[in-house]
Amino acid sequence: MKKCISIVLICLLLVSLTAFADVNTTEFENVKKFDIMQTDENGNMNFEALVTRAEMAQIVVNAAGLSGVDAATIPVESFSDVGDKHWAYNAITVAQSIGFINGNGDGTFTPNDNVTYEQALKMIVVLLGYEPLAQQRGGYPEGYITVAKQIGLTEGIKFKNSDIALRYDIACLMEKAVNTPIMEQIAYGEVAEYTIFDGKDGRELITLKNNLE
Repeated sequence: MKKCISIVLICLLLVSLTAFADVNTTEFENVKKFDIMQTDENGNMNFEALVTRAEMAQIVVNAAGLSGVDAATIPVESFSDVGDKHWAYNAITVAQSIGFINGNGDGTFTPNDNVTYEQALKMIVVLLGYEPLAQQRGGYPEGYITVAKQIGLTEGIKFKNSDIALRYDIACLMEKAVNTPIMEQIAYGEVAEYTIFDGKDGRELITLKNNLE
């Protein structure tokens, strides 16, 4: 009986890995085209893997078109556990300076921890300019999750907020994010005004894809 169960589990695992391996790469055309997510030396996306917080910081910085920014030009104190020798130091510093990431509240970032869905969605929502709306909806994490759902990022993805995110799901989120209209501030002063540039009612359509092309 135990042997049969083991065989079934192995078969299910192989089916799962095959499903990831056989994913039509055109589904993630923009993620690959703009080098938002890196492939390995064989050109594989490794969808069955997990994503660290450092890798997620690199992903959102890539999507913002800021991977070429030199951290040395940014006047921000780095996290205590992210030294300038860390492979993602540049991306983490850039992400921190823009507000994509805030760390753990104690001066650390724990870059090697696996990113959760709520953490990843927070970064993406900020990347797309919807943070003011997320704060109005209750802040982190629920406000960001709510906004992510409203703008269609999570459609088709089943997850629990605090679960560790699969690389495949991160790729799905980023592919949608690339084509999502950006929200930007249009008026300053005592009362800030924001608009979503969705191409409707005379508004220009602005997306990450527009900026990356």
